[in-house]
Amino acid sequence: MKQFYIFLLGIVLSGFLATTATAQLVYESSTVTQANRNSVPSGTNDAVIIGIEVETTGSGTPINVTKLKIHTFGTTLLSDISNAKIYFTGTSDQFATSTQFGSTVATPTDSFYISGSQALSAGTNYFWLTYDISSSAFPANFIDAKCTEVTIGT
Repeated sequence: MKQFYIFLLGIVLSGFLATTATAQLVYESSTVTQANRNSVPSGTNDAVIIGIEVETTGSGTPINVTKLKIHTFGTTLLSDISNAKIYFTGTSDQFATSTQFGSTVATPTDSFYISGSQALSAGTNYFWLTYDISSSAFPANFIDAKCTEVTIGT
């Protein structure tokens, strides 16, 4: 008895049994928001700097954010930042420190990557870049950032 396979638009026909390929979430876009426009006192930990919204559509097999590239663009002195961290709050647009993405970057440079593996849900997924501000930071200095790259994997 011979068995045959036909591949047609994601559908596999094997004999008389038809199965479909597993659906997967699809990356749609990313948006960076200026989450904090207020003064941040010296010595503050986890000061929210920017929000990173990652939009997905579809359902089925999750996709993951595996890396974010951050630039400290707009920061007066890098020495004012003692640590940089990214937190993930899922589909909630409310900042929380319960789920850190990747590892803390001590004394960040002009640009750096934070790598991890965070499964995304359908809809808008929220990441938050925070800085720990050095206790010796000068009050008139600026801190800021931008995210220029979001790497998606499975």
